[in-house]
Amino acid sequence: MIRQVKALPYVLMEQLKRTESAALEAHRFVSVIEPQGGVRIFAENSDQNRILTLFFDEVSPCMWQTQAEYDQVVEQFRLRGLKFVIFDGGHADQIIDLVVSARANPAQETLFVNCSLGVARSGAIVRFVADVLSLDETEFRELNPHIEPNEHVLHVLYKRWQERGLSAAVFEGEAGAHCPCGRLHRPESPPAAKNQISAADIF
Repeated sequence: MIRQVKALPYVLMEQLKRTESAALEAHRFVSVIEPQGGVRIFAENSDQNRILTLFFDEVSPCMWQTQAEYDQVVEQFRLRGLKFVIFDGGHADQIIDLVVSARANPAQETLFVNCSLGVARSGAIVRFVADVLSLDETEFRELNPHIEPNEHVLHVLYKRWQERGLSAAVFEGEAGAHCPCGRLHRPESPPAAKNQISAADIF
C-alpha cells in the first residue's frame, strides 16, 4: 500500500535510480518525460506496476484564454513538425492501474513521481494519489510544499477514476473542482488569470 507520495524533478529521480538500487524493489515510480527529445530514466516499465514511464507535455488547454488561441498555438506547432502531447484518459488509466495494484500490496511503499521540475505534472499525479488513497494531508504538504498541480491532469485523473467505478468520494469538495474546463477550454467559463498565457509567450 502506498503510504507516501513525493514529487521530484528529473535530476533527483535520475539520481535516486542511479544510487538507491534497493529502492527500486521496495517502492513505486512514475516518470513523466518530455515527448520531444526527452530521455527515459527507467529503461522499461515494470510488469508488476512498480515502474511507469509516461510521455506528455506540461501543457493544458486551460492555459489559454480562448479555444481559438489554443488552436492557433497547436497549428503553429504542427507547421513546425511538432505537436503537443496532452495528458489523456490512456495516461490516466496507466496511473490508476498502478494505484489499484499498490492497494493490493500490504507492504508500505512510497510513490516517487518525477517530471522536469517536479512541480506541475508530477504535482498533479501525487495530489490525485494522495486524495484517492486518503493519505495524511499534513505529511503530504510537508513532502510536497513546492507543487503547483496541472489542473488538466488532475481533472482527467479524477474523471477516469470515477468512470471506472472505483469511488465517487474524491469528487466531494475541493477535489472535484480542480479544473473548470474539462478536456478542452469552455469559452463561457474562462480559467483563472494566473494560469493564462498567450501565443506570444511561446512564439
